[in-house]
Amino acid sequence: MDAGGPAFDRPALRGHLSVWTAGRLPAQWGFTPPKLTRRAFAQDSQAVGSWLRPQYPAIRALARVGLSRTSGDGPASDPGWQEMDDQAPSGNGPFSGFFLDTPVLPGGYWCGLKVFDGAGNDIDRTSAATGAFHVTVLPAQARINNPRLVGHQFSVSVTTSVGATYTLEYKNAWADSAWTPVQTLPGTGATITLTDGTAPNPARFYRVQVQ
Repeated sequence: MDAGGPAFDRPALRGHLSVWTAGRLPAQWGFTPPKLTRRAFAQDSQAVGSWLRPQYPAIRALARVGLSRTSGDGPASDPGWQEMDDQAPSGNGPFSGFFLDTPVLPGGYWCGLKVFDGAGNDIDRTSAATGAFHVTVLPAQARINNPRLVGHQFSVSVTTSVGATYTLEYKNAWADSAWTPVQTLPGTGATITLTDGTAPNPARFYRVQVQ
């Protein structure tokens, strides 16, 4: 701030003089109110042009949008983030598209987007306005095949997913309220066989519970 000579503070004088006098007399005595100093900075037209031509279009361009996923807690510091798929949009947006991701194991995952401009700058999954989002992957639907009863042994084949468990359950009468578990096996990604070695005659009802 440049005072440009002796300065006065009008509010400080008002306690002793009228408003009119506090503004008039100091000016007659050569005092001036403080004024802001204006400064003009020199413009480097060559530097501005260099930034506008190659750099600004690259920053403005939407180069790539990537989908990332983690099975951890989801913050940006989570070391489990992995980029699963990406798209290269045409133009500068808005972007509309889809991403492909096939988690091997069922369970909960955090997902987020990472947007890159043409200069390599990015907006990360957690610093975007919407942030990361949570999805739950369910086990693939089990298919029951080849139910067989040999003597008192009942068996059935079941298609499975890794990370899920499969339990063979029964009840002797349809009207029974509870199912009784017989055998539980982990999913392998292939077909497994569940067996009940105490199957009675003439009938028993079965189901496979997936967790």
